[in-house]
Amino acid sequence: MTAEEKRIIRKQEEALALFLVNNFEDVHKIEFVSISKSRLGRPRLIYFSVNDKIEVSTDLKDSYDIQHYGLVYHNSSEELKRKEVPSKFTKLSEAQLYVVYYGENK
Repeated sequence: MTAEEKRIIRKQEEALALFLVNNFEDVHKIEFVSISKSRLGRPRLIYFSVNDKIEVSTDLKDSYDIQHYGLVYHNSSEELKRKEVPSKFTKLSEAQLYVVYYGENK
């Protein structure tokens, strides 16, 4: 991956983390585990875990909308529960959230 691709992916990971913490209950830790290779005309697929127990994947995008998103759950009977009233964090530093970005050491 080029430095530019890494920068774009980090920004997309941050957007996804912010979306998750704002819209789902009890999100305390997100670890981005793997990212698919870019496919012509298709977004990358990112695999991640929430709170070390819920395994999820979704398309990696620049922004997320609670009305138009898709999460695929893997190897788990648990799913994230939507908040009745979403949080309004605009920066990850405002949320009490631990994020391990793709390629980082824990």
